[in-house]
Amino acid sequence: MAFWIRHIFLIALCVVLPLGSALYFDTESEKDRAKQVGASTVRVATRGLDSALSLRAHEEVGNVVTYAQRFSDLESLQEIARGGSRGDAAFGEAVALLDESVTDGGFAWLVDPAGDIIARNGSKARDETPESVAGHPLFIATQTGHAQDGIWDDRNGVIRVAVAPVVDDGAAAGALIIGKQVSSETAKKLASELESEVSLIAGDKILATSLDPAMAREVALPATIDEPSYGGRRSEPLPNFNLPMLPLLIDHHASGIAYASLAAPVRGSTPAVRWVVSVDSSNSLEGLAQRQEIIFAVLAVSLLFALLIGLMNHRTFVRPIDRLAEHLSEIQLGRGDLELPEARVSRPFRRLAR
Repeated sequence: MAFWIRHIFLIALCVVLPLGSALYFDTESEKDRAKQVGASTVRVATRGLDSALSLRAHEEVGNVVTYAQRFSDLESLQEIARGGSRGDAAFGEAVALLDESVTDGGFAWLVDPAGDIIARNGSKARDETPESVAGHPLFIATQTGHAQDGIWDDRNGVIRVAVAPVVDDGAAAGALIIGKQVSSETAKKLASELESEVSLIAGDKILATSLDPAMAREVALPATIDEPSYGGRRSEPLPNFNLPMLPLLIDHHASGIAYASLAAPVRGSTPAVRWVVSVDSSNSLEGLAQRQEIIFAVLAVSLLFALLIGLMNHRTFVRPIDRLAEHLSEIQLGRGDLELPEARVSRPFRRLAR
């Protein structure tokens, strides 16, 4: 028994402990590598988001400039301001052009030089008390001759707009504003282009997201601009290959490290409003179970060899010595045979038995 206790201790020390350590440290290194890959990927995706938004802004500004030129040619602003039948006709013509300029559920406003919205897409009649945007920086920019994109913060969310001056005699005499509220559909389109998840956050409120809302709250809200954050869990468990309990030492849904997220400021808005890009950082963990299978296979083979060596040593050395010691003890006590047949012990101990 003492032999087997020492032998099992030796197996634990020389086989189980090293391979167990290899299993632990390999799993931890795979977790760290998944985080590093996620961090690199999300930084690239964030730059891709900035490029995609810049491209859209360029297209939107080009579109609003084209329609602002058409309003300049129609001289609608002056006619609408005069009122009467000619004003009504000019208003109808302006609304028709505004309707033409809007796509995918957006809006278009025609603004006079004082900053009053004198026509909107879909309007049936002129507003007697028009809303004023005179103090908004985007409108002020148009009156200095600038066409640009920007963010219009609304109580219902965030609106991306493109603005351009309506020119009369070479000077800005009003503005055209075309915009669209950022919705989850917008986020999903961006996510499809970037092959990652996109969310728009304002403070602790999720305005739009391509993620499941509960997942977005866990993944996107904690994201910061400086360093990637990690969270969330996979919808599908990590592959286990041939052993259902694998992978070990990690949640099977990679909880806490499934997504890497990084925030980016929304240009033209307050710091509380930010885009958040989230990428799946758990893809590199899909081979972890297979790596652990290899370690367990090495462990199983090593244990078999260690047990086989133990059995051989016990049969070749331990059992013959025990038999000799037992025989001598019997003789000392005056019992047993005086002779121990050589055939009853292994070859290395036959001379001793003789």
